[in-house]
Amino acid sequence: VEEAIEHLQSLPESAESLAALGMARRSAGDLEGAVEALGRALALDSSRTDLRALLNEIRLELLRR
Repeated sequence: VEEAIEHLQSLPESAESLAALGMARRSAGDLEGAVEALGRALALDSSRTDLRALLNEIRLELLRR
Protein backbone atom coordinates (compact mmCIF):
# COMPACT_ATOMS: atom_id res chain seq x y z
CA VAL A 1 0.00 0.00 0.00
CA GLU A 2 2.87 2.39 0.80
CA GLU A 3 4.23 2.09 -2.76
CA ALA A 4 0.78 2.88 -4.14
CA ILE A 5 0.55 5.95 -1.90
CA GLU A 6 3.95 7.18 -3.09
CA HIS A 7 2.93 6.70 -6.71
CA LEU A 8 -0.43 8.44 -6.24
CA GLN A 9 1.26 11.40 -4.52
CA SER A 10 3.45 11.87 -7.60
CA LEU A 11 0.49 12.17 -10.00
CA PRO A 12 -0.93 15.51 -11.11
CA GLU A 13 -3.67 16.60 -8.73
CA SER A 14 -7.12 15.62 -9.96
CA ALA A 15 -10.31 14.46 -8.29
CA GLU A 16 -9.57 10.91 -9.44
CA SER A 17 -5.96 10.79 -8.25
CA LEU A 18 -6.87 12.36 -4.90
CA ALA A 19 -9.78 9.95 -4.46
CA ALA A 20 -7.45 7.02 -5.10
CA LEU A 21 -4.92 8.49 -2.68
CA GLY A 22 -7.62 8.85 -0.03
CA MET A 23 -8.69 5.24 -0.44
CA ALA A 24 -5.09 4.04 -0.29
CA ARG A 25 -4.43 6.05 2.86
CA ARG A 26 -7.55 4.59 4.43
CA SER A 27 -6.34 1.08 3.59
CA ALA A 28 -3.03 1.92 5.26
CA GLY A 29 -4.87 3.07 8.39
CA ASP A 30 -4.15 6.76 7.84
CA LEU A 31 -7.68 8.03 8.33
CA GLU A 32 -6.64 11.66 8.80
CA GLY A 33 -4.69 11.54 5.54
CA ALA A 34 -7.66 9.93 3.82
CA VAL A 35 -9.95 12.72 5.01
CA GLU A 36 -7.51 15.34 3.75
CA ALA A 37 -7.13 13.75 0.30
CA LEU A 38 -10.86 13.14 -0.14
CA GLY A 39 -11.64 16.69 0.95
CA ARG A 40 -9.26 18.01 -1.72
CA ALA A 41 -10.85 15.69 -4.30
CA LEU A 42 -14.29 17.06 -3.44
CA ALA A 43 -12.99 20.61 -3.70
CA LEU A 44 -12.06 19.82 -7.29
CA ASP A 45 -15.28 17.95 -8.13
CA SER A 46 -18.12 18.61 -5.71
CA SER A 47 -20.53 16.48 -7.77
CA ARG A 48 -18.89 13.25 -6.54
CA THR A 49 -21.51 12.04 -4.09
CA ASP A 50 -19.64 8.74 -3.78
CA LEU A 51 -16.62 10.57 -2.40
CA ARG A 52 -18.77 12.63 -0.04
CA ALA A 53 -20.30 9.42 1.34
CA LEU A 54 -16.86 7.83 1.75
CA LEU A 55 -15.55 10.95 3.47
CA ASN A 56 -18.47 10.91 5.92
CA GLU A 57 -17.89 7.20 6.61
CA ILE A 58 -14.23 7.81 7.43
CA ARG A 59 -15.09 10.76 9.65
CA LEU A 60 -17.43 8.47 11.61
CA GLU A 61 -14.57 5.96 11.97
CA LEU A 62 -12.40 8.74 13.41
CA LEU A 63 -15.11 9.70 15.90
CA ARG A 64 -15.37 6.09 17.09
CA ARG A 65 -11.66 5.92 17.96
